[in-house]
Amino acid sequence: MVESTKNLVLAEFLQHPQEWLSGDLLANQLGISRESVWKAIRSLKASGHQIESKKKSGYCYQGSLKLDPQVVANYQQIKPAVKVLCFDEVASTQINAKDYISKNTIDAPVAITAEGQFGGYGRQGRHFVSPSGRGIYVSLILPVKDSKLEPGLLTTSAAIAAIRALSSFFPNKDFQVKWVNDLLLNNHKIGGIITEATMDLESQHYSAVIIGLGLNLLPVDFPAEIRAKAGSVMDESDPAVDRNVILAKILDELVLMSTNYQNSDYLDEYREKLILTNQEVTVQVGSEFINGRVTGIDDQGSLLLINEQGQAETIYSGEVTKIKLLSNLNL
Repeated sequence: MVESTKNLVLAEFLQHPQEWLSGDLLANQLGISRESVWKAIRSLKASGHQIESKKKSGYCYQGSLKLDPQVVANYQQIKPAVKVLCFDEVASTQINAKDYISKNTIDAPVAITAEGQFGGYGRQGRHFVSPSGRGIYVSLILPVKDSKLEPGLLTTSAAIAAIRALSSFFPNKDFQVKWVNDLLLNNHKIGGIITEATMDLESQHYSAVIIGLGLNLLPVDFPAEIRAKAGSVMDESDPAVDRNVILAKILDELVLMSTNYQNSDYLDEYREKLILTNQEVTVQVGSEFINGRVTGIDDQGSLLLINEQGQAETIYSGEVTKIKLLSNLNL
């Protein structure tokens, strides 16, 4: 059996989700033997696809326990679908994305994703726990059509794009954000976003931007040192959702966002989701720590606050390391 036979059988299942398809029907539809169908299904099961079999009914596709490029592409609404490269485990999808850029011309979006990461990182190089099969760890490479980038707006808009995707599956969950890149649920961090750009040395213009998303999707037994801060999107009461379907929606929302992230709708929604407004916080900017009360977000995605001396400050880049009323999120 060649690999394409397996893909053809999977494509047939994806066109008929939750439907029973007999081996004869699959063989006739695809012009292959019953034995080839059986071998393809055995191979799909070994790859993590959940396929139920029943006498006289045939086979019924139930989804996949692992991320699969073909399944992700099937569920993407924006066409052409983003090219997705899936790995079992990597140090970091961000590192793989940078390596990919160094070896390829980027003229269309490409997503690097992995089942797990042993060196996942966020802002300040802080480690992001990424257990295999429990989350979504993805780095989306986007070509830069012109040299102009607005990093503050891009990061805040990416957070809202991710929340929009999650809210379509979990409409009753109140997702929030902590400036600039943390995703929260029930006052616990469930994910983070990092944006990095690469520059063409000859033209001195940006050539591509990488939006990295680390998301705790399924419940995890977190290490003791982060247990009070970290959480997951789903709990034991939530019905199962195929991670491929969620990843497809996230990619759709991020690609859409990349075309109009200067749109004030994203920033307005970010302000609504911001957990810091009117909170007393400590912000680290380089080696300096600034204490003050957050008053909002400006039109470039920067943090606005009144410092201890009563002066208004605009913070373009930094990290909120302490929130007075939420000690569990203090870093």
